[in-house]
Amino acid sequence: MIFFHEKEAGEQTDAIQKCMAFLHSDTFPTEGGTAEVGSGIRCIVSEYTTQPEKDAFWEAHKQYVDLHYILSGEEKIRILHTSQGKLGKYHTETDYQEVEGKAMAEVVLKEGFALCLFPSDAHQVKLQVCRGEEVPVTKVVFKIPIELF
Repeated sequence: MIFFHEKEAGEQTDAIQKCMAFLHSDTFPTEGGTAEVGSGIRCIVSEYTTQPEKDAFWEAHKQYVDLHYILSGEEKIRILHTSQGKLGKYHTETDYQEVEGKAMAEVVLKEGFALCLFPSDAHQVKLQVCRGEEVPVTKVVFKIPIELF
């Protein structure tokens, strides 16, 4: 896991720097859009309202590192090292690893901040920061091939 502010992007790996530079490019997609960034990296922009923890599910990935960046709003992300959870079925076609367990860490992701999650970082996303307070969020997730790290 890597947690950083956009101003610190230059201190990150080449792949992360490429993603952060793409945020300010002319080809950055609008809400609900996807785009190819290059080097096998793609991004997905989504808009949603945060949800209670009871509605969340765990996920992890084997082929990609997720880079989450908040464009507006804020959300809580819970993290569990996969070695501490129970792994379920792996869905190769969507690179989705089912995981069960209890959170080991939480991060509040706000506008301008990014969180990079590796294959060992199972995560629950879209969570309310304050219980009962739904917040609209616009977020981009970059899917970075693991080979780039």
